[in-house]
Amino acid sequence: MEHIVLHCIHSLSWGGLEIYTTELIQKLAETGIRQKVLCSAHSRVADELKKAGIEILPFPEKKLSKFKTARLIRKICKEHGITLLHSHTRLDMWACALALWNNKKQIKHIYNLYMNATPKQDFVHKWLFSKVDALCNSSESILQDVKKNFPIDAKKLHLIRYGRNIEQFRAYPKEREGLRHLYQTQPHQIVIGTLCRIDPGKGVRELVQALESLDDIELAKIQL
Repeated sequence: MEHIVLHCIHSLSWGGLEIYTTELIQKLAETGIRQKVLCSAHSRVADELKKAGIEILPFPEKKLSKFKTARLIRKICKEHGITLLHSHTRLDMWACALALWNNKKQIKHIYNLYMNATPKQDFVHKWLFSKVDALCNSSESILQDVKKNFPIDAKKLHLIRYGRNIEQFRAYPKEREGLRHLYQTQPHQIVIGTLCRIDPGKGVRELVQALESLDDIELAKIQL
């Protein structure tokens, strides 16, 4: 049976979550998978997917409640023969779960978890995760937290690494030297940069801890 996927990405932001989601949808399109994307007409996600030729089903509002989104998802599933829901934010996971209430068509639900897995063992979340058929994340440590903190069968958890096209990364010597001058680094120093918020899932602690294994002479060569 051919699957028709409805991606739900209820976000007006443009950060790692939204960038990865749009890249994932484009890569899936290249494999021939039939997809539609439910998103706000005011979002950067909508703009980027339109440029890529992906079919979007935009709603005119900037934001919808999870209940209104659920009703919209049910309507779209019925009209377009959707066989698989793919949610990318917590709001959309809730909306998809509500849309699947009394689901008689056996529509499957994939949830991409991008944030941390804090404890959620109450009866409401037990019902919520019963409506998730697969939970995907790129981090082994976060999936270990999911096993401890989420009421979901470990068989439903999937480790999927982010793909990156390394040919996109080019050296810019002039800009590089400008940044080194801005941060007053010495010519012999190795500069390590990390661009992220201070968050357990971002690896800042691990980066600092790794420096503890270096001696003073090696540390003098490094600027973080």
